[in-house]
Amino acid sequence: RAAQTAHLPQLEAITLAAASAARSEEEYAANSQSIRLELDAARDEESATRALAAEELVAVHAEARAWREEVAANAAVMSRRAEEEEHRLVDLAGHYRAEVSGELQAERTHCEAQAALRERELLSNLADLQASLQAAASAQRIGGIERQEEVAVAEMSQ
Repeated sequence: RAAQTAHLPQLEAITLAAASAARSEEEYAANSQSIRLELDAARDEESATRALAAEELVAVHAEARAWREEVAANAAVMSRRAEEEEHRLVDLAGHYRAEVSGELQAERTHCEAQAALRERELLSNLADLQASLQAAASAQRIGGIERQEEVAVAEMSQ
């Protein structure tokens, strides 16, 4: 019994050490479990964040594709409108050219008719003037001859 009692403090120390080790092991297990739970939560959060980022990226790509399609559609509409406007302007220019050409032709015809009328007037006036000049020249010749006769008659009567 004395040997057993002598070993009692050692046994108590071993028991205390074993209990302390068991508590440490439990604390370690609890801490490990807590750390595992935190790691799992962090992984879950990271997975959720990645999934959310992937969804947002897909949404951004879809929005960008829709925007590109809208821009392409608007560009096509603007191109078609530009072609229509170009055709309209070409048609308008052709119509204007024809209208101006018609007006110019009418003006030219009018001016040519006026010029022909004025030319006939001038030729008529020239003909009248020539006839008047010829009549004046004839009258002057006749008057000159009559004077010569009068002078001759006056000379003879003297």
